[in-house]
Amino acid sequence: MQKVFELSKNFIPLLLQYPKWVQVFFFAVVFQILFLAFVLVIYYFLSLKSFQKQRTTIVTQPQNVKEGLPKSEKRNQVPKADKQKTDLGIDKELKIDEKYLESNDPRIALTLSNLAAMYEAQGRYKDAEEILLKVLKIQERAFGKKHPNYATTLNNISSLYTRSGKYEEAEKVQLEALNIVEASYGKMHPATATFLNNLAFIYLKLARYNEAAPLIERAITIRTSTLGPDHPELISPLENLLEIFQKAGDQRKVNELSNKIQQLKKKFKH
Repeated sequence: MQKVFELSKNFIPLLLQYPKWVQVFFFAVVFQILFLAFVLVIYYFLSLKSFQKQRTTIVTQPQNVKEGLPKSEKRNQVPKADKQKTDLGIDKELKIDEKYLESNDPRIALTLSNLAAMYEAQGRYKDAEEILLKVLKIQERAFGKKHPNYATTLNNISSLYTRSGKYEEAEKVQLEALNIVEASYGKMHPATATFLNNLAFIYLKLARYNEAAPLIERAITIRTSTLGPDHPELISPLENLLEIFQKAGDQRKVNELSNKIQQLKKKFKH
């Protein structure tokens, strides 16, 4: 700071030796630079305030990729939806402001997905389906139909159809989701294993065991090679495979898989 003061002290007498128009020009330039810096600082603080306000009104948690539902699963108890409107203009009658439905903002899609998950947990499948279909439209505008996020929403719709007993519709949607994930991540990615297992679960519900078995085996192979032979994410496909051997009456395989599943559950307190 001392050096700056000394330089300024020496510079001013030097500047006064130049013609007056040079002095005016110099101070005009300095003033413009200071004014521009002031404007940029104001713009920064206004933008920061707007961003913080936006964050308080939009939920940005990542979407959940749902795994095939085991027979023993109990539905979580979720409190009834608040009757008051949310920041997205959503009320209990599912009236959503049109400006949000026409948006291409992924954060709005995430918020709507969270609301759909709540309705699904409450057993309000039709309401959840309507919202997820709106989410698809937003994601299509934001990413296109080949994006993993679009596939995740398809997967969640398939899970919803499975809960509702609409197995044929679930199969069609899950196949589309699986194709997108395989194209995006490859055939040996853990996400691909999840979507394979979910499709296999639908085939189990349809008693199409010959189609379910190879999908489950693929899912187990992927998870074993990418996550290791003793990983909690192996439990779900192993349980699905166990159901097939139970139907086939292969007691040796049933015992073998049951022991493996129990070991994993005990190890990870599943």
